[in-house]
Amino acid sequence: MENYREKRLERRLTTQRNTAIVIAVILLLSIIGNVILFTRSSRMSDMNDELQAEKDLVVSENQKITESNRQYRATIEEINMKVEELEQRAADLESEIRAKDARIVRLSREAAEAESLRHQLAEYRELEDEHQELQQQRRKLVTDLQKVNRELDNLQVEQQQLIDRKEKAKELNAYNICVKNRQLRWICPDRYVERARRVDQTFIDFEINGSLFAEAGPRNVHVVLTNPAGNVMYPAGEMEIDGEQVDYTLSRTVEYANRPLQLNFTVEHPERLEAGTYGVEVFIDGRLAGTGDFALE
Repeated sequence: MENYREKRLERRLTTQRNTAIVIAVILLLSIIGNVILFTRSSRMSDMNDELQAEKDLVVSENQKITESNRQYRATIEEINMKVEELEQRAADLESEIRAKDARIVRLSREAAEAESLRHQLAEYRELEDEHQELQQQRRKLVTDLQKVNRELDNLQVEQQQLIDRKEKAKELNAYNICVKNRQLRWICPDRYVERARRVDQTFIDFEINGSLFAEAGPRNVHVVLTNPAGNVMYPAGEMEIDGEQVDYTLSRTVEYANRPLQLNFTVEHPERLEAGTYGVEVFIDGRLAGTGDFALE
């Protein structure tokens, strides 16, 4: 817009200069004509005076035009300076406007972020309240869980006790181990004795308990008779106990049917026995099921 005004002003000044020049030319031609006319006429001197007057007038007008042109040029320079100032001011204002727009955008973004932060803060407070509630529920659940775990531990202990009792109930034991020593006689009836040198036979009686938890079927029963020195008497073979081979005195395979079973074993003594305490051990399927002892004088 300012460039358009400047161009328009320049065109106006150019038109005025051209007009002044045309006027000057016209006046000059007029003077020349007048001079010619005055030369041909008798009034040359008067014409000269008039032409001089007109010339002075033209010069004055030309001077005025020149001064006017100088003023116009000064005005144009002043206008150009003002235009430059205005353009610079406009550029400064535009830069300031851009800076303000950027600031507005930044403030808008910060405002949006602040609003988002306010929403997030509100959500965080809600979540914090919910977290506190969940913490309380968690503490209650932990307490309940600890209580349940204690109850579960007690139940596991009771269950293990039941399992142990069940496993224990599966084991067969020898009860009421009774030992009698007999002396054989040819004429008089046999008699039971307690003196070592008179013993010919030893009777070992015991009862295997009945258990519903034990498996029915054949069972290997071994009897170990030891002398006062702790040695196995009359070894008849070996049985495996805890991975080791152990001598036994007598053995028998019985059919177990989950009912009490009465058994008896007879040990023959081909030599005289020593006085002292004798031991009796009963093994069922390689497990010690019962012990007993007896003394001979």
